[in-house]
Parts: sequence; C-alpha cells; structure tokens
Amino acid sequence: MFSDVSGNEVVTISLTQNQLSLSKNPQQKAIIFGNKALKLGGDNQPKEAVLYSYGDLSKYLIENNTDAVIQMQATVRGWFGQGNRSVIVRDIGADKNALDILNDLNDKCYIALSGYVWSDLTVNNSLYAKLVNDFNTNLKACYGVGAIPFSLYNDASKEYLTGIKSIFTIATNQGYEDAQTGVGACGYELSNYQPSTVNKVNPMIYRRLSIASPLTDDDYLHNKHLQDDFNTNMLLDPPNDGNRAKSLIYPGILADGNDFTYWYGVDYIRYSLISQITNFIIQSSNYKTNPLYYNQDGIDRIKAFVKQIISNCASYGIIQTNFKISAIDFVDYVTQNQEDYKNEIYDGISIEVSPLKALRKIVFSLQVTDLIAQ
Repeated sequence: MFSDVSGNEVVTISLTQNQLSLSKNPQQKAIIFGNKALKLGGDNQPKEAVLYSYGDLSKYLIENNTDAVIQMQATVRGWFGQGNRSVIVRDIGADKNALDILNDLNDKCYIALSGYVWSDLTVNNSLYAKLVNDFNTNLKACYGVGAIPFSLYNDASKEYLTGIKSIFTIATNQGYEDAQTGVGACGYELSNYQPSTVNKVNPMIYRRLSIASPLTDDDYLHNKHLQDDFNTNMLLDPPNDGNRAKSLIYPGILADGNDFTYWYGVDYIRYSLISQITNFIIQSSNYKTNPLYYNQDGIDRIKAFVKQIISNCASYGIIQTNFKISAIDFVDYVTQNQEDYKNEIYDGISIEVSPLKALRKIVFSLQVTDLIAQ
C-alpha cells in the first residue's frame, strides 16, 4: 500500500501470482501510435514494428505523403532526436482493429505517444478515449502524450482536459509538424528513467529537449494561463546557458496537476514490490536451511525486505526518507482473518511515503536601504 502522508492517495498492491514475466524496466516501454499513417494493424499486416532509428520508419509508412504521415514522421524524429533507444510503432487508423491495437496497453505500454495532434477529444480519438476512460485510476499505469491546439482549451472542454492522471498534454499554436516533434521528445524523456543512487529521478520540470521548437514569446505570454487552468505543458525558449537545448518542458505535469514523477514513483514502488518480493519468496522457498513460512518469523523477514526496497526508492530520489512501514503481528492477524490464513494470504503490511516535489517557483524578499547596519 502506497500513501502520501497527507492522505492524498492510497494504492493497494497485491502479490497473488508469479510475476517473473515482469520486464526489467517496465517503465521504459513506449509505443508511438499513428493514425492512418502506417502499414500496420490492418488485414494481413503485423500489429506493430520496432524502430531502431528514424530511418527504419520509412519501411512502414503508407505510400501517400498525407498530414498523418508528416505528423508521424515528426513524432519519430523528435523521439530519436532526444536519444537512441528503440521504440515500438502501431497504427490505430483501421477502425475495426482500433480496440485490438489498444487492448494491451496495461501490460505492453507505459508511455503512449500520440503520433497525431489531438484536435478531437471525443470517442472518435480512440487513443485519448482509452487513456481517459481506462487509465485514470491508481490501479493501472499507462500515460499518454498528446499535443493539443490552443483553440481547444475552453470552458466546454475543461472536463476533458483536467483532473486526469493518465494524460500529459502539450498546449501548442505551432504547425502540426513542430508540435509532434515536441511530443516525440517529451515521450522519450518520460520513459527514460533508470533509477539508481547515481541516476536519480529528477522532476520533469524544465527538461531540456534537443530538437523540438519552443513557442514564440507572444504565444507563450498570451496563453501561459492555460498551464494553471488546464494543468497542461508548454515548450519554452531556453536561456543562453551554454547547453544545446532547443526548448524546455514546463511545468512537466500530468493533467491532474501532479508532476509526472509523482505517479512515476507510485508505479516504481508497485513494480519493485511485485518483482522483488516475488523473487524473494521463490528464493526463500528453495532455501532448505531457512525457508519462508507463514508465521511471525516469515512476516518479520518480509517486512525487513520491504524496508530495504523502500529505502532504495528513497535513495533513488523517488520519495522522501521519512517513510513508515508497519506489519500486523502473526497472532493478531490470523485471529482476525482466519480465512486469509486458510487461503495463505497476508494483507497486513502498510507503507506510508511522501513523494518528492518539484521546485517550480522561488520568491525573494528584497529590501533596499541606504545603509545596512553592521
């Protein structure tokens, strides 16, 4: 169970089956979805393809140079302009196959990049609809990245763009090609964490992007209120600080207002507990001199191992160090939950953590006087 110390979120994590199939880093799984841009997903066509470079995309594009193709090219270009990790591509354009293309996101995809601008926020935009309807919950983990024109940010659409943890929106007035380059670059960064003590999970705010163009100063100044009103992001012109970044992500938040790393941390704890506790149980069950049993010693050993996992999360910059872990004693638990003991279930461990927050604004108080007292 994960909980913000302020009581904001409670997430139940169950370990009821073998999770050996869990990949080494499920939070790096990303898919770019085209919309009638690729020769994928239709009759007698593969569902997806893996790109190892931008040049690989040409093998899967449809013949005509349509807007859908141009947007998909820009998205993939933005991805590989940010780094050299491979990425999966799919196409949702074949309506009869759209549901099949999207039905495995919870298992196969952590970051879903829209290879087309979200100019439609209805069920006709099947990727947006899937993310909002199925993943706006703390029980699932898939986050969509989509560019949305300024004109769609209005009172009528506010309920479709706010309070949603599963989408990372980018407000734009740029041409579709520039906007999609930003989506590709942002999606790369959102899926590029590899937490360790020397590679900590830094906030997404002000993340440098290599080839994505920023908004003009006028576009930003006239529309920056959307960041607070709609919990959306924009690409800003970076300072002349010697780095080669072309733009910066600001403020790096999901549509529920949380920095992306807030929910990334929840998911990281979930995946870590599932995979590491599973392996711990398997190893302990095969340890003949000291196997793991459902008794007080077994509970103590699991609690100690959970503490080690959560401590690592703190050292990786995911949570603060003031976490708390508690476990109900064996006798008390089985007395109150006899059916659980009969079915070999223990549901008595609680974990309380406080996520680390991004620092968005610093306010100084400046006092000017003729003479400063010594």
